[in-house]
Amino acid sequence: AVFGDEEDAFDPILANKLKSYVLEWACRPRVKEQFRRAITAHKQGKLDRFLTRVNREKDHSSFKSVSGGEGTSPQEGKTPAPKASRKKQMGRTASSLASAQRVQTVDLSQGGSMLATRTKREPQLSLAEESQIEDMFATLDGSVIRESADVESFLVENCELSKYLAESLCHRVRSLAGVAEQEPITKGMFGSWCSGRWRMDDPVEMFFHIVKEPEDEHITSDALRRQIDHLVQQHPGLAVMRECDAAVLQRYADTALCRLLYACDPYDAGFVTLSNLRKAEPSLIATWRRLDTEVDIDEVRDFFSYLHFYIIDTKFRELAGETKVVLTKEDFTPYDEYSLSSRVIDQLFNESARKFTSGEPGVMSYSDFVHLLISEQDKSTSTAIRFWFRILDVDGDGYVGVSDLRWLHDEQAERAAAYEYPVTPLEDHICLLCDILQPKVPARFALRDFLKHPRMTSALFSLLVSLNKLYEVEGQELFSMKPNAEGYTDWEVYCFQQHEMMLEGNEDEEEEGEWDEDFGG
Repeated sequence: AVFGDEEDAFDPILANKLKSYVLEWACRPRVKEQFRRAITAHKQGKLDRFLTRVNREKDHSSFKSVSGGEGTSPQEGKTPAPKASRKKQMGRTASSLASAQRVQTVDLSQGGSMLATRTKREPQLSLAEESQIEDMFATLDGSVIRESADVESFLVENCELSKYLAESLCHRVRSLAGVAEQEPITKGMFGSWCSGRWRMDDPVEMFFHIVKEPEDEHITSDALRRQIDHLVQQHPGLAVMRECDAAVLQRYADTALCRLLYACDPYDAGFVTLSNLRKAEPSLIATWRRLDTEVDIDEVRDFFSYLHFYIIDTKFRELAGETKVVLTKEDFTPYDEYSLSSRVIDQLFNESARKFTSGEPGVMSYSDFVHLLISEQDKSTSTAIRFWFRILDVDGDGYVGVSDLRWLHDEQAERAAAYEYPVTPLEDHICLLCDILQPKVPARFALRDFLKHPRMTSALFSLLVSLNKLYEVEGQELFSMKPNAEGYTDWEVYCFQQHEMMLEGNEDEEEEGEWDEDFGG
């Protein structure tokens, strides 16, 4: 949580020795500095000495807090205790200190938390926030909220959130108050829920609390899916889809959920933390809010575009047919005109990059396919780089070395030679990578090295895994790869190109049909 992809944070010896300090240090404002000091001491072979000093400092501070601190003068008008009494007092002090230390030493294996030993003051609304709530209730009939539409303007104007969150907000408030769903919401009920969950300058945190279940510490995929279902049933741009087959609507919601998790769950944990929600690109909160003003759902290119869903669904149906809901290795092999190498496909279906969600080993579900398709067509995102890094790390040692690169490059070179297409020698690529990425160990690349240069990394991965992408990238300078014009991502460009090809294909079919009719075909 502190270091992300820093390899030092995963040292097993270090992790084992620091596990009892994690929750304690998390309460400190300079937690990262404390962990970095521990890592430095570990590298120097002085970790035990460092932790001994930390414990000594902790004991000293605990003693000061119990005894009143150093240099504290006796209270005025009170006679100092005699020596015998002082011994008893020191005994009581030592007992108090031991008790305080027992409170601070929590058995983590039993689910204990040092945070639970600290008394937390209930957060309060600011005067400005209370005033805005009062202003909203002053405009309501009977000064109560009767339906979700009553809070839409409050969400949009005061919270900078989407009006499509109104129904979920009312549900959360009623749930906390313990009243039925149809009961009016009073100002007191609404203010109680907002305390600690709403700040005028932090729409992300309020979105987080509206969507997640109260008992959870993060947004689960089920909670996110329920919010998508609310949107699907309410947005005017999806009215036509609501009249279509229910299965199509289901797949659209599944696709939107996959795309949301793809952006907001970079470590593929199956849920969204508040921290990852803040860092997500594109912003989930901004995208949701844009839905308020965009009637055409395709104008919202992030997450909810029907065009993007149509491309994804069509590509899946081309491989699985109209009835199957999963893909085997044989089903998937024709993907993108057999462009992926057999070794890459083996890595995919060995689940080296990502465990499949179908529940059956070596069988790809629809959500697995969505994750793969986006990663394959846009390798410049952090999620895609992590995905392909695990594919390239053939020996699973946490690094991409020369042997890993050669194993994939050799097959690509053989396939290209069959079409008499020249391929740049692997050594040239490795020299360029070493010059640009500057790995700690020459020709041994860590994940953090590739994350530094996403555009060049995208081009390299394309050279190694896809024959079609190799033709596009080969001959270009890897370090000169530039973003697309007008801010379009590689994924958006791919969807646009695929849609154009589909339209051209339909026009050709119509022309052939007209020709047959003219000549009696």
